[in-house]
Amino acid sequence: RWFGYATVMGSAKRKGVSAMLALKKKVDEGYSAAFSLDGPRGPVYQSKPGILFLSQKTGYPIIPVATSADRAWILKSTWCHYMIPRPFARCYVGAGKPLYDATKENGMTTEGLDRLVNEWTEEVDRRVKNR
Repeated sequence: RWFGYATVMGSAKRKGVSAMLALKKKVDEGYSAAFSLDGPRGPVYQSKPGILFLSQKTGYPIIPVATSADRAWILKSTWCHYMIPRPFARCYVGAGKPLYDATKENGMTTEGLDRLVNEWTEEVDRRVKNR
């Protein structure tokens, strides 16, 4: 709250519907929404349908964001392969093209979203390594 953020707790397995409705309410109040596509129960790099639901209900685009570092420790023991940049590493945070109207009618599925986000993550990795 100190930074002006509001949090909504929930997951696909725990209070998912109520969390998504609370998140929609926060977006309607003017907040932006951000969350990890894949949850701690995995599988890694595979999204859950919540982000598509939220985009469809609010009309807001999905903006893929990825991070990378030229030197980092990767914690492979965690579900998300958490990256910790090493001291003095060059880091890159990149936002991809907004995905407007990400609905099934327009061909967007969780699998399609996964493909787009994973391609963007690979592009961000390439950019930081080519600097």
